[in-house]
Amino acid sequence: MFDFEEQKLGNYERMPMHWHRIHRAGYPVFTEVGFDTDQHLSGNHALKLQLNGGSAGAVLQPGVLAVVPMADYLVTARVRTAKVTHTRARLIAFFVDQKGEPLADGRVVSDLLQANDQWTTVQLALPDCGDRAAWLILQLELLQPERYREQLIQQHEWHHEDIDAAAWFDDIVVYQLPRMALNINSPLGILRAPDQPTLEATVRDLTGQALTADLVVYDESGRPVDRMHRRIDGRLPATWQWTPNLPRFGWYWADLQVNSDLGAVGRVQAIFSALPNASQPPHPEAQRFMIIAEQLPAPQQPHLPALLDHLRSRAVQLAIWAPDQSIQDLDRLRRDGDPLVQHLLSAGHDVTMALTEPPRELAYVAGVPGGHLFDLMAADPNIWQPYLESILARHGEHVQRWQVGRSATAAAYHTVAAFPPYQQLIERLNQYVFQPTIVMPVSALYDTAAPARDAAALTLILPTSIRPDQIDTYAGTYPTPQTDVTVLLQTLSPADYRHTDRAADLVRRMVHVWRAQPSRVAIAQPWRPQSANTPERIAPDPLLAVWANAAHQLAGRRVVGQLPLGQGIRCYVLQSTTPNTGALVAWTHGAEPPDATRSLWLGDDPVAVDIWGNRTPLPLRDDRHQLNLTQQPVFIDGINVQLAMLRAGFTLSPQQAESSFNVHQHTLTITNPWPRTISGRVKMAAPENWRITPRFVPFSIPAGQSVKVPVELTFPISEIAGRKLIHATIDVEADRNYQIQLAAPLHIGLKNVRVRAAASIESKQPGAVGDVVIRQTVTNTGDKPLAFTAFALAPGQPRAERIIAELLPGQSTVKTFRFAGAAHQLKGRTVRVGLREIDGPAVLNERVEIQ
Repeated sequence: MFDFEEQKLGNYERMPMHWHRIHRAGYPVFTEVGFDTDQHLSGNHALKLQLNGGSAGAVLQPGVLAVVPMADYLVTARVRTAKVTHTRARLIAFFVDQKGEPLADGRVVSDLLQANDQWTTVQLALPDCGDRAAWLILQLELLQPERYREQLIQQHEWHHEDIDAAAWFDDIVVYQLPRMALNINSPLGILRAPDQPTLEATVRDLTGQALTADLVVYDESGRPVDRMHRRIDGRLPATWQWTPNLPRFGWYWADLQVNSDLGAVGRVQAIFSALPNASQPPHPEAQRFMIIAEQLPAPQQPHLPALLDHLRSRAVQLAIWAPDQSIQDLDRLRRDGDPLVQHLLSAGHDVTMALTEPPRELAYVAGVPGGHLFDLMAADPNIWQPYLESILARHGEHVQRWQVGRSATAAAYHTVAAFPPYQQLIERLNQYVFQPTIVMPVSALYDTAAPARDAAALTLILPTSIRPDQIDTYAGTYPTPQTDVTVLLQTLSPADYRHTDRAADLVRRMVHVWRAQPSRVAIAQPWRPQSANTPERIAPDPLLAVWANAAHQLAGRRVVGQLPLGQGIRCYVLQSTTPNTGALVAWTHGAEPPDATRSLWLGDDPVAVDIWGNRTPLPLRDDRHQLNLTQQPVFIDGINVQLAMLRAGFTLSPQQAESSFNVHQHTLTITNPWPRTISGRVKMAAPENWRITPRFVPFSIPAGQSVKVPVELTFPISEIAGRKLIHATIDVEADRNYQIQLAAPLHIGLKNVRVRAAASIESKQPGAVGDVVIRQTVTNTGDKPLAFTAFALAPGQPRAERIIAELLPGQSTVKTFRFAGAAHQLKGRTVRVGLREIDGPAVLNERVEIQ
């Protein structure tokens, strides 16, 4: 530990022992580097870097911190700055060999720090350099912008300097940690049955402490599903394997924590998804579900073809450039080929190449500090064309689709000013690609400029601010001749939402987009940032497995109808191009409570499939299947699609009835979904005290046709307003004989009137028996004056009425009903409140619960 309290050791010099100020160009000798007592975190001293122009730094000499081979190291420091505007402080840790030469792969640099007037903590985990590392070197710096040029290009900062800035470093600690690693038995992070996820854990400690390891596996909800405990002892192998007992398919994360008697000393995690068996080949429509992998790190790219195979996804979008590519790298690709793209194309994947931000080298040479594509295109073509032509010459013959711009930068295409360089770029593409399909990313939130709207293909970005139930409108914004539209679904952030909510939201979005039938549906970068210890391994986001399962369910199917299962429930019928493979997809939407159970016969062997791919046969009770629904969508395989469509086509119109004691005229519609004539009889089941005429309706309906039957309804004057279900039993002769229960929704209410009622218990003085007070708000939403008698009927209380003599259009009024001393009597019971039209038959009834 370097706490810079060295006077007790006899050091009264300006510099700490074994530390030297940096002497080289850009680090003038007149800066001040040394002990300081004005700012310190612990003790009385800290190491201060005080600028007087230029940069300043201090470095620890070799030979102080010896490195133990095969050990892991963590460096922590506390840092504070003052008057820092353009300069930045940073900490560097690196290994050197026995000759004092730095190891290129053993250097770690902290973020650039601006911590004015406050102490902040910096942590650096050093990579393993094997037995090549001999000494650990620490370097403390306060830098002018010209000293961190790579960051300068990204931040638009050009040679602004601080003259009088300072940085303090204190309590620098170097920890020798246990060597820890935790990996799953797949570099993809995804395993499909029958393969079992097996964790390989390594804990190697060279300090001789008494340590224990706890390895716990959690599901997507954060619930622990399995755990193991192990003593870390030199007599036991440092590496062991464990196959956790997983209750179902899904996304999991494993947490390995090593503890000593003093507490936790280290922690590593591994993320993986367990998916069901993929014995069937992917459906041809798997090419309509795209993975956008523009930012997949280079060490993980060799695994992309296998990942796509595991996901049964056949479409992918890649970036043509990488941030650290040079012109020599691109010339090498032009000469030798790109093995990733060649592999994908040879395997039959639909590949789209995206012209994204240029490499940093190109952006710097072209003088484009922001690295924006269109800014680059406006620069000297002699600079950027060699970088582009290397890619086009290699892939122009084989790749047909080229997107101009990264998928997250659609805003550039909403102004016409962006298009002169765009046209120049298109000309260059046409020279190397025969009739290229030019794809332009646009946002559904903005009006798109005419050149983008007339493009051959679009990537339509749907942000999460658009609710799933609004997607149908936005996804249909670009009809024919826009035949090639890829809808990119942005997903909820894991920082703001639970994984279960993110997963449910994604599937709902996929279903609504699939209703619009775009050319493709896409998701971008569904994986976590790469690990420093295992950069080649892919850490799947929970949404990756959900995406794969939902895509498998939707491919080859079409949304052909909506099944009415009650208020707050969305249920869509999916008809397949393959016989007897239809399905339902259903979830609750605003239902109270959020869970719901429906009983209906769905077919011979229906199976519920959750968003992770777990299959559960639906239980049968009294010849009806019990369908349990939540806010998380569920697919129902093995249904009888014709019966589902018969249910969806059984409707009553109009679906509203005036709340009045009159005969209401409606039309009952029955639609035949079978490819043959059906016949049978409908028996209407009237609710209590209702009258429906006719009660029995015989029918014979040709294939694909509908029959409409006039129906008269009457209901009592006391009927409560709201949504009702008109039930019926239908006997139908089709491919076989069926008897099923159907229901058609009907809403009872008053046009042009909105009523809200709320109840409370109020006491005039403490300890007194409370009064029940009901406040009824009535609003005229029509264009004519209205007159009502407002009433409240409470059990055991006299009827209460209030007159609304004239309620003008747009006006609201509040009527109050007070039942004195009735709190004990009415608590937990309901009160009927409503309106009675003064000069007409309309009566509106509602219930209010007294709580």
